[in-house]
Amino acid sequence: MQIGVWNTSGVFQQLASWHETGLYSWSGHIARLGGNGSSGEIQLLTNNNGHSYRMIGVNDGGLYIQRSSDRFVSNAPTLLSWSGISEATFPSNVYAPRFIATANGDGQAIKVGDDVWLGDINQADTLSVRGQTNLANGWIQFGYGGNKLGVNGSVGDRLYWGGGFFIQSDGNMYMPMWGDYLGNVVNGKAGIYTGSNRDETNFPIGHTILVETGNGDIKERNSAHAIYLSSSYGYAFGGAGAQLAGTWRARGGYDSPGSGAWTYCFVRTA
Repeated sequence: MQIGVWNTSGVFQQLASWHETGLYSWSGHIARLGGNGSSGEIQLLTNNNGHSYRMIGVNDGGLYIQRSSDRFVSNAPTLLSWSGISEATFPSNVYAPRFIATANGDGQAIKVGDDVWLGDINQADTLSVRGQTNLANGWIQFGYGGNKLGVNGSVGDRLYWGGGFFIQSDGNMYMPMWGDYLGNVVNGKAGIYTGSNRDETNFPIGHTILVETGNGDIKERNSAHAIYLSSSYGYAFGGAGAQLAGTWRARGGYDSPGSGAWTYCFVRTA
């Protein structure tokens, strides 16, 4: 069956055809549904009664693609919908070999849940994870506990893990187990002087030296004293030599038998 359309001058314009094979064709370039009713609807029925599809445009400006298992008698769950402001919703899982977001450069490409954006900040090979309420924040949660890895926007040069641990962009780390920075912890440990400068005055913490004292010049255990270079081979509590850096504490002494000339062991502690 065919219906032909001619203009007022008698010139043929368009043809609508229905074929015994089930094919319908229309030679025009526009087919319009609805406009005055509650919605415009296109239905696609398959040989499988449990899989029928339809596309509906509703009054609020939204568009719905639905599937029904009973020819739309009682059910038509939505597979995909667009709201009147062009927001797309996928009620079920989405499978695709590739998903390309066009919000390039502003860090708000794909929204996950209610407060996370995954996006591009125009840095090569970089994935940005940002919060919705504060775009400077970004966290990745592992499991259901408190194990989060991310950045607090108020301190942008730190990468946090869990509760209190973080690493700074300069490489220093805060260690909750010690309540201090790793740099301070390491600097507070004993070191070894490997140099050969005869007149070195800045030794690492933990370095030990022997200091000669005068007759009867006894130092209490763990007492702190200023130490100076003395001549070309020793250390003393005064003189013209340069003072050693840091805090030096007595760790015990030895009296040359009968001479009253003491020699003490000193350790740098700070």
